[in-house]
Amino acid sequence: MIVQVVILDLPYNVRCDYTYSVPPDLCGRDLVGCRVEVPFSRQRKYGVVISSADDADAPEGIRLASVLRVIDDKPLLSEELLSLGKWISEFYVSSMSESLSLILPSTHDRYRKKPKTRSEKDRGLSSQGPCGGNKTKTNAEITFNDEQQKAFDKIAECVAAEDFRMLYLRGVTGSGKTEVLMRAARKAVDEGHSVLYLVPEIALTNQLRKTASELFSDDEMAVVHSNVTQKMRTDIFERCKAGEVKMVLGTRSSAFSPLRDLKMIIVDEEQDQSYKGEHSPRFHVRQVVQKRAQTNRSTLVFASATPSLECMKAINDGKVEQLVLSRRISDSGMPDIVTVLRKNADDVISDELLELMRNELDNNRGVILFLNRRGYLYHYKCQTCGFEMICPDCSVSMTYHRSRNTFVCHRCKREIPYFVRCPQCGNSNELYSGYGTEYVERVLKNLFPFSSIVRMDADSTSRKGESERIIRDFESGKINILVGTQMVSKGFNFRNLRLVGIINASQNNMSADFRQDERLFSLLVQVAGRSGRFSKDSKVLIQTDGSACEIIKYIESGQFDMLYETEMSIRKAFMLPPFSRMGRIVIRSEDEVALKKFFGEISFLLHKLVADASKAARYKIAIVQEGPCPVCKEAGRYRMQFLLKSGSANAIVEVFNLLKGRIEYKSNVKVDFDVDPFDFT
Repeated sequence: MIVQVVILDLPYNVRCDYTYSVPPDLCGRDLVGCRVEVPFSRQRKYGVVISSADDADAPEGIRLASVLRVIDDKPLLSEELLSLGKWISEFYVSSMSESLSLILPSTHDRYRKKPKTRSEKDRGLSSQGPCGGNKTKTNAEITFNDEQQKAFDKIAECVAAEDFRMLYLRGVTGSGKTEVLMRAARKAVDEGHSVLYLVPEIALTNQLRKTASELFSDDEMAVVHSNVTQKMRTDIFERCKAGEVKMVLGTRSSAFSPLRDLKMIIVDEEQDQSYKGEHSPRFHVRQVVQKRAQTNRSTLVFASATPSLECMKAINDGKVEQLVLSRRISDSGMPDIVTVLRKNADDVISDELLELMRNELDNNRGVILFLNRRGYLYHYKCQTCGFEMICPDCSVSMTYHRSRNTFVCHRCKREIPYFVRCPQCGNSNELYSGYGTEYVERVLKNLFPFSSIVRMDADSTSRKGESERIIRDFESGKINILVGTQMVSKGFNFRNLRLVGIINASQNNMSADFRQDERLFSLLVQVAGRSGRFSKDSKVLIQTDGSACEIIKYIESGQFDMLYETEMSIRKAFMLPPFSRMGRIVIRSEDEVALKKFFGEISFLLHKLVADASKAARYKIAIVQEGPCPVCKEAGRYRMQFLLKSGSANAIVEVFNLLKGRIEYKSNVKVDFDVDPFDFT
C-alpha cells in the first residue's frame, strides 16, 4: 500500500506532496485524512495523507520511504475538507501545505484528544466556560413582527429543503436580525442539523455568546477564534467531528469546523473586510463558505445593514434572495442625524457636540465618540528642516503614542523613543497633521474632569478580557464616555445610549482605494446604529470638513439604495468589481536590486501568459498596473506589484497558477498571490 502525503510547514515555494510506502502492520487501515510522521530530507516531518493506492501503482524503479507513524486513530480530515483544501490551494494560488495547515486545528500530535472526565464536561470547558448549562434547549415562545416572521419562515423553509440556497437578511440597525438568525439556528439544530455562525471580530463572539446561551447549551455550542488555545481548538475540532457540537460561533478561522450534517451557514456583518485573509492563502470567508454550502447542500445566510456591493449585485442578478427588515423592533425609530462642518481642523469637539454631550451626562446617560484612528498624533514633520518621522523599515509615517511615549509604526510594529527636538536639525518646531483616540481621550478629560472616560481600541484592549470589561462597564454606567475605533461600531446594544458622535468622518475618506466610499458608508451607518436602540429622541452628530458630504447626505436621508445605485454605476463605468475580478501579485525582498531584476523576469513571463490566455479564453485579461506598491517598503522589504483585471476570476487564477509553476524562485525574494484583493497598499 502506498499513500500520497502533503508535508506540512514547508516553505511556500517547495514541493509539498510526496509518495510513501505503508508498513505492513498499517495496511488495510483508512489513512486518507490522517496526520502522519514521515522522513523528509534527513528530518522527521508531519504531513496529511490525501490519497492511497495499491502497491501495483507505485512508481517503478524508485525505492519509496516508509511512513514512520500514524498520529490519528481515525481520519482527522473528511473528504469534504480535503477537497476544500485542494480548492483553496488552486483558487487562491497557494500550496496544499498552506491550505491544509489552515484547516487543521494542529499540525502535530501535541494536542491529541484525551478522554474527558465527567466533571470537565459538566463545567463546559470545551465551550470556554459556562454558557447556558448542559441541558439541551429549545426555541422558547417569542413574538416576531411581520417582517421578522416572514424572514424566519423563509430561512426555516430553505433549511428544511436541504438544498443549496443563498439568502440575504438585510435589516436596519436594531431591526432584530440576530434574534431571527439565532432562532432559525435553534430550529435547524432541533431538526437534527448543525449550524456555522460567523462574525468578523472576536468582540462580537463574546456579545453574541450571551444571546446564544439562552438557546444553546454548553454541549451543543462551541466558540472558535484566534484567542482560543490550540489545545481547546483541537478538542472542539474533535467534538465537531463526533457530532457533539451542533453550532459553532466564531470568526474567520471557524469557517473550517468539521460539523456533521451542516445545513445552515450564517455570515453576519458580511461586508466586513476582516473576512478576507491577510496571509497566504488569502481566502475570503464569503467564497469559502459558499463552496462548503454547495458541497453540503446547505442554506447560506448573509446578514447586514450595509451589504457589500458584491452581494448587492448578486441580489440584483437573482443569485441571492433578499429578506428585508425595514424597521427597528423597538418603537424608538431611527436616530436623527446632524452634520456639523468643522471650521477649524484642530477643533476635536465642536460646540454643537459639546452641548449635546453635557445634556446626556447631566441626565446620567452614556456617550460614544468614534474616531477610526488610534494613537495620539500622527504625521510628524519638522517645520524648520522638513524632516518627517517615517518608519525606517516601512515607507509610512509613524504615529506618536503618548501612553508609551514612542513613535509606533502601525504596519511593522516598530517603536522609536519620542524626541523633543528634531533629530535632523535639533529644533523643536514640529507639526502634526492629525490625531487619534488617545488625543481625543486627553481632550475629553480636560473638558469633563469628573466623568469616567475610557478608550476602546487595539492598544487599550490588548489584555485578554479587557474589551468585554469595557463593554460591561459602559452598559452598567460605570463608564460615561466611550471613545473608540471601529471596535465600537458593530453588534452592541446599549440601553442607555442616545448620542453617538463621529469626530471626523472625512478622515476615513482619504485613501485611493476604489472601495473607500463603500467602506466609509458602511462604517458610518454601523456606528450611527448604536444610538437610540431603546429610546426615542436619539441623535448622531457627524463632524466633517466637507470631503465626505455626499455620502453623509445619503445617510441623513436614509436613501441607502440610491447610494448603492450611484456607486454601482461608477463601478460599472470603469469595470471595477463587482463588474470585474481582480488579481494582485506582490513581490518582496530586502535586496532592492535583486527585487527589480526578479520583477523584470516575472514581467516577461506574465505578459506572455496574459497574451496567450486572452487569445484562448472567453474573457480578456489585462495588466492594469505594474511597478512599486503604494507602500513600497514594509518591514524592511521592498515591494513591487502587478495588478490584473478580467471578467472571470478563473481566468486570473489560471494565469496565476501557470506563472507560479514557471517561476524560478530565489531564496531572497518572496512572491504573494492575491485573488480578489481588498488591500491595494
